[in-house]
Amino acid sequence: MSQLILKPDDKAVGRFIVQGPLSQKELSLGKVIDLSRLLPGDLVLVSACHPGFVGRSIQKVQERGGYMREHAVWQHAALYIGKGVICEANRNGVRRDMLSKYVGDHHLRFRRNPHLTVPERYELAIHALASQGISYDFREIIRLWKAARFGFGNSTKANVQLLGKQYPKRATICSQLYADCHVSVTKTVIGNLDGGETTPACLSMTALLVDVPVTWLEIPDLPQGEDLPGPPA
Repeated sequence: MSQLILKPDDKAVGRFIVQGPLSQKELSLGKVIDLSRLLPGDLVLVSACHPGFVGRSIQKVQERGGYMREHAVWQHAALYIGKGVICEANRNGVRRDMLSKYVGDHHLRFRRNPHLTVPERYELAIHALASQGISYDFREIIRLWKAARFGFGNSTKANVQLLGKQYPKRATICSQLYADCHVSVTKTVIGNLDGGETTPACLSMTALLVDVPVTWLEIPDLPQGEDLPGPPA
């Protein structure tokens, strides 16, 4: 099944009602993500249009580990909280940020577990927010790099306990944050049981999640000197 990917050059399918300030990236692109299609607990997969050294390295490690290019191309994962806010693990640790930071120079893909109830979706978001302050797990990155040399599917020392069974954690990585939140709420593991790893490519490939069709909304041209409309009464 083909992936549903939101690309910067995709056409907008509707007009955005401006009710407040927008990010510089959104203004530059002239479009915003239609957030009405997203739910708390959704997975956000990110791939830079022009990846730097880190992005290229992540893709290479995932390909070397045995993932097809269509899945290995995803370099980062985040969990959607709501109202344009995401929770993600990067080199600074687990933090909240705005989804709009990836507008214009990244490809985006949105996935969700279709069987979650509304309370479970909010639980996923709460678990992610409760993880704020946890450090980034650089040791796990090294472990993945070493394991990839033999292929993730060929590991004879599968660290299955890494897949959601060491919670709470002192450190985590982007894709593991989502996997930990998912297993804490659903008791269902997302990850490669053979290799004991959860990568963005793994989250891209899993049949437990389905793609969510998300589109752009066009920012209407505002005549010079005209103020932005305020929120509805």
